[in-house]
Amino acid sequence: MENPTESSFNINALTNEHYGLLIKRAVELYQEVGMDIENITYKKNPIVESFEYVKASVNKPQEFEAEMFHFHAKLLKDLFEIRKHSEKDFKNYVEKIWQPNIGIGLYGEKFEIHTYAQLIKLNYPFIKQKDGDGPDFRLTFNNEHIFIECGTAQFVDGTVPDFIRKLEAVFAEKNSKSYVDHNVALWINVSDMSYHYTIENGNIIDSLLREFAEDKIPILRYGCLFFYYPAISLLSSRGKGCVVYEKSDKIAIGLESFMTNLRRSVDVHEDFLLLRKP
Repeated sequence: MENPTESSFNINALTNEHYGLLIKRAVELYQEVGMDIENITYKKNPIVESFEYVKASVNKPQEFEAEMFHFHAKLLKDLFEIRKHSEKDFKNYVEKIWQPNIGIGLYGEKFEIHTYAQLIKLNYPFIKQKDGDGPDFRLTFNNEHIFIECGTAQFVDGTVPDFIRKLEAVFAEKNSKSYVDHNVALWINVSDMSYHYTIENGNIIDSLLREFAEDKIPILRYGCLFFYYPAISLLSSRGKGCVVYEKSDKIAIGLESFMTNLRRSVDVHEDFLLLRKP
């Protein structure tokens, strides 16, 4: 079966009939990758929980339901991209995310899966490193090895969001890794934080992230700090992501060149739209 595309999951102008067909198609695609999303054994898995909500809204799809469906569409699309690239890595990711009690750990894995799919699009040689053996990805760029370490700042459902405290915790944990070096980029997914911040404050989170990044640069042991979050559709165009990026004075030349090239690729790879400070 062909790889699903963004157009396969058009949620910009849903009718009830189309929404129902998309849900049915998503169930089929989940089954194809080895995930029976209707299996009650996995009812506490966040993928199943959110999909049940999506299915329950089949007769009244609204903006929020569409956003939730987009979560599943992107995950499936990324998994199919990885499957074409490496069957081994694909199976490893499915095994990781398809656990009955994975909890919020799912969101860290999902960001790593999304990063993997984006690296495929960038078309540079790379490998997914074994967990615990070093940063998540090793790339070859201009005949140099550079690395990417992924992290995710995710709130537990039902807790009151404390944005700075969560950022501090994720940063401290990642900055203490033994394999940190100036040829390693730290990429942190703050999608969940972005959502809660917009709900609370009515604007996007980039100013807070910039202030935090600037404050941490003096003690950053990585070559650069890269916060990623998707655009909130009410404030920006769907499909485009935003980042806040700060680099260390000691960043490796190869890594800095890679990040510069990434910014130049923005028109092609909209998930990594870069918002630099003036």
